[in-house]
Amino acid sequence: MDADVLIAGAGCAGLSLAVHLLDAAPDLEILLLDPRESHVRDRTWCFWSGARHPFEDAVRHSWNRWRVVTDRGEVERGSESVAYQCIPADAFYERALDRIERAPRARLARGVSVEGFRQSEGSVTAVTSAGELRAARAYDGRPPEARPVPPGEIHWLQHFVGLEIETVERAFDPGVATLMDFRIMDGADIRFMYVLPLDERRALVEDTFFGGETRPEAEYVDSIRRYIRDRLGVESWTERHRERGAIPMSTVPPVESALSRVTPIGVRAGLARPATGYAFLAIQRRSRRIAVHASRVGLDSPPASGRPYPRATAFLDRVFLAYLDREPRAAPEMFRSMFAGVEPERMARFMFDGGSRSDRIALMRSLPAAPLIGQTLRSLGPALRDATRRT
Repeated sequence: MDADVLIAGAGCAGLSLAVHLLDAAPDLEILLLDPRESHVRDRTWCFWSGARHPFEDAVRHSWNRWRVVTDRGEVERGSESVAYQCIPADAFYERALDRIERAPRARLARGVSVEGFRQSEGSVTAVTSAGELRAARAYDGRPPEARPVPPGEIHWLQHFVGLEIETVERAFDPGVATLMDFRIMDGADIRFMYVLPLDERRALVEDTFFGGETRPEAEYVDSIRRYIRDRLGVESWTERHRERGAIPMSTVPPVESALSRVTPIGVRAGLARPATGYAFLAIQRRSRRIAVHASRVGLDSPPASGRPYPRATAFLDRVFLAYLDREPRAAPEMFRSMFAGVEPERMARFMFDGGSRSDRIALMRSLPAAPLIGQTLRSLGPALRDATRRT
């Protein structure tokens, strides 16, 4: 065989899994395949603190206060025990790639794309641009293929373009992150500005919208420039970095692999949270479980896939997205009500992993009851009809 473990894709999911495997099962031979020739800073991963992971030394900034702004006002919350944190992609890549380069039984093959898999007794073969490669087990972190959205499901993309800027004068409060500033909404699209101050003169400013079709990059950049001038009051600044991406926000269940020796990981496994798009900590949890399984059970038995998020959280996400799909103009005040009405620690837990039952109840109490009750009944309708037919 070419390796014990083959990982298709060396993005966040693939590199995270490799690092967790090196921690839990260092004797395994690991081969990562990735079509890119180099890793450069292409995005920033953000999350609330509260879960241990191998990339804590790659965290570059933390904020113990955060705010949401709408045309009707703003809410600012904070916590001494929970922080909003970010890891720039270059810091993450440096940490992960250094660990792989120092491992005697792990290697990364660049410029190699995986076209598919086929399985035989005791092994799986990856069909790649560099030929066929065989391993005991494969983990598939390639981007998921586009497919039709089934009736009753919602599939959005959280599109964003971000500029890291440096101003001449002091312009930012480095202790407060603006998670959503909805004052740029001028139509039916859910759109907001996201501002992460890195110090008093530097910040990452992102224009974000929820929708299906991508837009020209120039449209985002023009919007950011207007926001910097009109809302932040900054006339002179320099662009230091630019990033762009699209994160799925989807109730469509991920497609399971037809091959027992191929396990989807990352976004392909549905780890992007439907209502928020957060995925980093979910990827770390799943990577840890896979690595522990490989260490204790071996590679012949597939790791349990499980649900990315608790069933109750998944249902709330479905209700929330379905309501916003029907009433997008309600989004600003919905989010402001949540952040105003829920204790910061509860809100953080709910945002990154769904939280506890009491966290979910607190969140539901913070939102307007009538519209969500109606949407809940609509969302329950198909399940109730199915149950009635079965009885």
